[in-house]
Amino acid sequence: MFYGYKFLLVIESDSICNKCPYLKNDKCLRESYPKEIERKDKEIINHLNLTIKEKYNFLDIKRTIFNRIKRSDFENFCKDCSWFLLCSQKSLFK
Repeated sequence: MFYGYKFLLVIESDSICNKCPYLKNDKCLRESYPKEIERKDKEIINHLNLTIKEKYNFLDIKRTIFNRIKRSDFENFCKDCSWFLLCSQKSLFK
């Protein structure tokens, strides 16, 4: 499905945010969220040694994430996220 798909790595509202009820006209309506999410995105991007505004192959980035992010990293990066409980129930990380 996404095997040859390339995407642009950004730290702003994107396709991942599309279903969020707080996103209106590509702007987050939650006051603290835009800066908070930008900070978290930058932390994770740095941890993965990726570059903002660079195009990446979907499968390559998926491999990178699963090879470099351990369960403890996930808990550290995401502990304050409103999606944390949902994601933590899945066996995504080592």
